[in-house]
Amino acid sequence: MTISELLEKYQFHDSTLENVRVLNGGSVELVIDVCLWMQRDYRNEGAETQMQRFLFEGAAVCAYDECAIDSDSILEARAPDERTLELALLRQSDESCHILRVSADSVRISAENVTNKGETPHEKSAGYYRL
Repeated sequence: MTISELLEKYQFHDSTLENVRVLNGGSVELVIDVCLWMQRDYRNEGAETQMQRFLFEGAAVCAYDECAIDSDSILEARAPDERTLELALLRQSDESCHILRVSADSVRISAENVTNKGETPHEKSAGYYRL
């Protein structure tokens, strides 16, 4: 999926960014605790949030302020161009704002359950799917 398709599908406001990893092969992984209750297709029958991995493939850029990610709240998600996702983040500990930018060719979303900070029981077999 493209960045614009990602932003059409997901409402990221009030979700939390748990982890950022730059992977070998030009990919960037974001682990986000997504607010399911903010999504269009949410039904009031299950969990309100869910950890999900977003794999940005063909990533040319991953830039964020020199600070550790620590369950930072997503204030805004936007696409300044067709290849770039920009997240405005709020750090809970000191209420400072910072920006994360990822430029990539495509995005895949994890098909596996993700625990806090993005670990899976079998890290090497983490599966992604295209939408």
